[in-house]
Amino acid sequence: MRARTGAAKASATSRSPETRGPALVAGPPLTPFLQKAREAIRAIPRGTTLSYGTVALVCGVPNGARAVVRALRSLDDVPWWRVCRADGSFAPQCLPLQEELLRQEGWRPRVRKPRAVTRKSEASRSKSD
Repeated sequence: MRARTGAAKASATSRSPETRGPALVAGPPLTPFLQKAREAIRAIPRGTTLSYGTVALVCGVPNGARAVVRALRSLDDVPWWRVCRADGSFAPQCLPLQEELLRQEGWRPRVRKPRAVTRKSEASRSKSD
């Protein structure tokens, strides 16, 4: 294999835009909700999480958790790993990656306390048995 000369190296690295491949094409303009969702998700501090529902409330759409999930699928420039379920858990499809990205930001999982058994819950269990 022959080594490239200086001129050949320069021409290989400084090609015109037409020969580099297709340019990035901007997608359709964002809806007002997507713009608000992008701003809200970008504003979540590093190492912390917000629930889908909380992000929806910040965007002015109560009960809009599913809309936030759809927004995360279409927004590719937001820190999606900072958004979780209302109970603090993550979707199993992306759990390892999401936890790793959050840990890199200094996140620590919440320690869940076991639920206390009350007399009312014991009574309802005995009725169902």
